[in-house]
Amino acid sequence: LLKMDFLGLRTLTVIQNAIHGAFDVHDIDYNDKEVFDMISSGHTEGVFQLE
Repeated sequence: LLKMDFLGLRTLTVIQNAIHGAFDVHDIDYNDKEVFDMISSGHTEGVFQLE
């Protein structure tokens, strides 16, 4: 007797999305004007390091 379970696992999708969205912190341009514009415009609400 073989039981197969083909239910979707949302956790695997979340992990896959996290892997594809990952980046190398060494590639961050800390002098990027767009980043400073975003911070100064308040689009970082909820990020406790920037509040």
